[in-house]
Amino acid sequence: MTEYTHGDLEQMVAGFVAILSEAALGSGSDTFTFFVDTVVPGMIASGDALPTVMHGGMMFSNLLIGEVGRHVDESHYEETLRWLSAFIAHYHISVMKKGLSLSE
Repeated sequence: MTEYTHGDLEQMVAGFVAILSEAALGSGSDTFTFFVDTVVPGMIASGDALPTVMHGGMMFSNLLIGEVGRHVDESHYEETLRWLSAFIAHYHISVMKKGLSLSE
């Protein structure tokens, strides 16, 4: 497993926030595509196996959902978490497909 620096992790989180914002604002998917097409291959090229990449992403996603849930107004809670869960599922499917394509 690759040892990431604090700066590496900050960059990954900033990228995830950017793709999340893009999706929430409905402003396309260019950032999402760029993120998946560059970050995933980079992580795998640096020595992380796809299950390790998926594990880290899923742990982060669970923390994110919990944190968002604490700050969403009750009147929007269900709708927000449903949207966020669907977005995260799409993200993980995209990461898995990209990772699998690299091993073909």
